[in-house]
Amino acid sequence: MKNIEIASIVRTYHSGKSEMKLPAAVAWKRRMNMAKLIEANAIIEEALQDVSKQYADDEHSIEKDGQRTVKPEYMAEFAKAQAEILDQDTEVDIRKVKIEDIGDIEVTDADMDTIAFMIMEE
Repeated sequence: MKNIEIASIVRTYHSGKSEMKLPAAVAWKRRMNMAKLIEANAIIEEALQDVSKQYADDEHSIEKDGQRTVKPEYMAEFAKAQAEILDQDTEVDIRKVKIEDIGDIEVTDADMDTIAFMIMEE
C-alpha cells in the first residue's frame, strides 16, 4: 500500500464522526486494520517531519509570524523529498471482507474511504 494512501485513510478516519453501523465481524476487522494503518502512519509522519526539520533552518526557510516557510528556491526540492516518502510502499497485513459482508447499509464518501481498502476485489 502506498504511504499516501495510508495517510489519506488515517486522516479521513480521524476527521469526523462516523454514523456507519457495520456488522460486528466487519467492524472488528476494520478496527484491527485501522490500528495497523495508524501505526504505519505514525512512521510516515515521523519521516515527513524529518524532511521538514531539514528545511527549517535559516538557509532553507524564512520565519514569519512564528511560522517557517520554505524559500521558493528550495520548494521543489522540499516537495520532491516529501513525495518520495509518500510514494513508498509499506506492507500492511490487511484483513479483507467481501462486499456482501458489509450488508445493505448507507455510507458517506468519507466512510467508504475508511473501508474501501479492505474490500476484496472480485
